[in-house]
Amino acid sequence: SPFVTIHSLVWYPDGSALLVHGQSQDNAPFGLYRYDLRTGEVRVVLEAKGLRPDLATNPTLSADGRHVYLKFWDTPEGYDPNDYTRALVARLDLATGQVTEVFRPQRPSYLRLFALSPDRKQIVYGYRFGNKDAFAGVDVAGGEPRVIFECEENEISRAYSALSFTGDGKGVVFHRMRKRRPTETAPASMVDEIWHVPATGGEAKRLHDTGGWILKVAARPNSREIAWHAAKAVLDGAPAVPV
Repeated sequence: SPFVTIHSLVWYPDGSALLVHGQSQDNAPFGLYRYDLRTGEVRVVLEAKGLRPDLATNPTLSADGRHVYLKFWDTPEGYDPNDYTRALVARLDLATGQVTEVFRPQRPSYLRLFALSPDRKQIVYGYRFGNKDAFAGVDVAGGEPRVIFECEENEISRAYSALSFTGDGKGVVFHRMRKRRPTETAPASMVDEIWHVPATGGEAKRLHDTGGWILKVAARPNSREIAWHAAKAVLDGAPAVPV
């Protein structure tokens, strides 16, 4: 591989290349690269401090492959560890390199992570407000966001890119870290779970206890199955469960 570090891979719609979020060589800035699978050519798409691997969500290509949606930081220096409210969802034009704001939560809440619907018309995003995490949906074309789920206070739902629409676009699956109450045989502890909620809001349901912090969740296209990657070795591979 021509990359020393890779944090996400996205297929171009025509299957000819991969959009790579990572480092092309030692000490190079993290950025977006187009990796041509036929020729092996690596071309810089975007280099920015705002694409730090520990904070940027996975870039997502538009259906025509002409734009990339990504979490972006609108400070001149890129990522600012003292101002999380500067994070937004942006659209990068691959032909011109221009970055356009698509959506940002209203302050003082701030963006955790986001996902695009299969038809690329809806955004669902996780955000933090005070000591509570929540999820909301908004149209890519604009409009007011609508809350679809709120966690209880002091819960965590920000695990990397563990947020996805289901394959049919009608539901949303996400990571949820909850406090497990103590019992006669076990003390209180934190538990990592996959949850599902309708994309328009409604009753949420627990799907699975993953046994570890979830790094990524992905929906199978045109299906009601999901797979995930959890940070625990006991999970061998990425099990799929019906939504």
